[in-house]
Amino acid sequence: MRTLTATSVTLSTSSGAVASTISPGEQGLMVFVVPSAPLAAGTTYALSLSSDIKDTAGKSMAPFTSQFTTVAAPAITSFMPDNGPAGTSVTITGTDFDPVAIQNDLKFNGVRATLTAASATSLTTIVPGGATTGRITVTTP
Repeated sequence: MRTLTATSVTLSTSSGAVASTISPGEQGLMVFVVPSAPLAAGTTYALSLSSDIKDTAGKSMAPFTSQFTTVAAPAITSFMPDNGPAGTSVTITGTDFDPVAIQNDLKFNGVRATLTAASATSLTTIVPGGATTGRITVTTP
């Protein structure tokens, strides 16, 4: 839709507009807002659609604003022990883990592990069967 422009769709913070590329999708039924740079963790953003936007029938739409706050990605700083077979208990130290154990997706070289304990700075797990030497990763929703 031609009504999707940098002035009719904006991403902003309390400091002002965030440089973004605006692209319509699905024959004008969706809009993709892609920031020019990564969004800063712990920052509240507002996505606003102005009344200049028209629907597929050409009628003006009501203005809309939605806010969201970004969170920092988890980071692993150390783990102990530094090796061991399946069944070994491992404590992983880092930052920005989810204190709700099930919300952390922990993998040993791509093999998912089940957590036995979690806090914002520590995860405890058992090395899963099938895990091999390689990267330990954790993601949160």
